[in-house]
Amino acid sequence: MLATTPHAVPAAAAPGAFVALGPCRLADTRNRLGIRRLDASTVRVTVAGACGAPNTITSAAVTLTITNTTASGFATVWPAGQPRPWVSNVNWERGQTRANAALVGLSFGSVDVFVSSPADVVLDVSGAFTPAAAVAAGRLVVITPQRVLDTRLAGQPVAAGTARRVTLPVGAPPDAIAVAATVTITNSRNAGYVSVHPAGRPASLTSILNADAPGQTRAARVLVPVSASGLEVYTSGGVTSSST
Repeated sequence: MLATTPHAVPAAAAPGAFVALGPCRLADTRNRLGIRRLDASTVRVTVAGACGAPNTITSAAVTLTITNTTASGFATVWPAGQPRPWVSNVNWERGQTRANAALVGLSFGSVDVFVSSPADVVLDVSGAFTPAAAVAAGRLVVITPQRVLDTRLAGQPVAAGTARRVTLPVGAPPDAIAVAATVTITNSRNAGYVSVHPAGRPASLTSILNADAPGQTRAARVLVPVSASGLEVYTSGGVTSSST
């Protein structure tokens, strides 16, 4: 079942050209490095001008790490000052340390990070995107994070050995050749794996997520080729799956 974010989706940001950085640590709440605390659950991190990132940066490739967790929860990173999107980038259980990559747009050179339960946040950057004059093959077009599939809403997990189709998200160019998505599995029924592939093509044997027991929640960032019909999420062992 398809579901979009409850927030309005603005026009896509200008396309960008990639500049490699670091990797370099931007922020760490354990020692208050690089953070401005907005409230008990949210911090703001400046990316533009930090770690060698150009001041003209429009988006960044980051790794978000969550540690010192005291309860299960999730974290979201998004452009600073904008409404928090209804998506997660990292999911964890009590006592776990989890990390995931993200491509995130910036607002005024910064991002905000939200945690749903008390935890320390570490943010590293490995690349920046600067404005490019025109859209060309291989260039990144930033769109607002949005939820495009959540099988929990229909109460119908993706059955083992089957795939669920997801159309291109709102704001994606019609000639897009790939998308950056965060795929989350939760309520795993048993051990298994998840793969993502272009819609209408055979399922890939390459996993992007693995569950090794029932009841797990895991998330992973993936850059996946798409067809004009979108992409498909395949699971080898019944899980409830959501893709953003």
